[in-house]
Amino acid sequence: MYKRSNKRRTNQKKRKTHRKSHRRKSYSKKTKIKTEPLPSVHNPIAPCVKLFKKYGLTNQSKTVRWINKNHPDHAVARGSVQSKTLMDDYKFITGCFAMRKQIYKMMKSKTKSKKKSKSKSVKAIQ
Repeated sequence: MYKRSNKRRTNQKKRKTHRKSHRRKSYSKKTKIKTEPLPSVHNPIAPCVKLFKKYGLTNQSKTVRWINKNHPDHAVARGSVQSKTLMDDYKFITGCFAMRKQIYKMMKSKTKSKKKSKSKSVKAIQ
């Protein structure tokens, strides 16, 4: 059996001493300044739901495809002119994109509740 040499251990110890310690910046509570709450970057959900329904944006893939297709730069490259309403809707929908999951849930819940009420009334007639 071979004995381990002590050289290896001493090299490891030397390496540890050469490492620099990184100090974390300490933030004092006194330096914080009270600021007013910033306004929300996102658009309200109700108009977002209306626009998503208007353009048939029922899931994320359709939404991303619509946004890419109707981007103002793409229209310039094609040589076509976008209407003012489409440009406004585009800006609004891109502002709603961060809340898309909530919007999809709201769209599903509203459509399901309407279907349930119709099916109950049909069963009652029969």
